[in-house]
Amino acid sequence: MNTLSLLILEDDPAHIEAIRRAFESADPVVEIRLATSFQSYFEQVADRRPDIVLMDLNLPDGNAQEALNLLSENNPFPVLVMTSNGNEAVAVAALKAGALDYVVKSPETFASMPDSVLRVLREWNSRRERASAQ
Repeated sequence: MNTLSLLILEDDPAHIEAIRRAFESADPVVEIRLATSFQSYFEQVADRRPDIVLMDLNLPDGNAQEALNLLSENNPFPVLVMTSNGNEAVAVAALKAGALDYVVKSPETFASMPDSVLRVLREWNSRRERASAQ
């Protein structure tokens, strides 16, 4: 199996560690890269495209909505948006901007992140296959 390149855009060290532990427990073949600001995120994406991104909704230097809009409608990789506070309107806006999923951060959400990532990747691949078949 190829190594999955996962980029986590998150500024809370405890959240980063919880996600990292979940992937270590699940034992998938994953390379985890970190960005703690949108500036760092855009630099890393330009340097090497990830297979999937876990993106915090709000950071001091920007928000996921802006980042998703910059990626355009032809997103080169799937994005799963994470937030500390659930809000239906914000979730809908993130999904319309191109996120494939939106989750509210919790210990349970972090523990199930490997499954969430695999689900988002399956959805991403399914959408790409449908688009190329048309």
